[in-house]
Amino acid sequence: MDENLKAKLLSRITEDENGCWIWQGSHIANGYGNLTYEWKSLYAHRASWMAHFGEIPNGMCVLHRCDVRDCINPEHLFLGTYQDNHDDMHTKGRANH
Repeated sequence: MDENLKAKLLSRITEDENGCWIWQGSHIANGYGNLTYEWKSLYAHRASWMAHFGEIPNGMCVLHRCDVRDCINPEHLFLGTYQDNHDDMHTKGRANH
């Protein structure tokens, strides 16, 4: 776990009524938060996973239980494969048809 990364993340959030930690830093066009840390560009939700739980295994995605793209609450995140991410998107009706 990276305490410096965790501190950077926690300094840029607000909590909503659903317990989502809404990223207040920059965002990319698809709505996901992003930041630069140690000269790397990271999605904020992936950075949150790394700060709280450690490295993300190769080939794994960080998915949202809450479906809020700029939420970085580690309790709302879980790991899954690309297939899991695809299935989750379809199950929740977020797929482009």
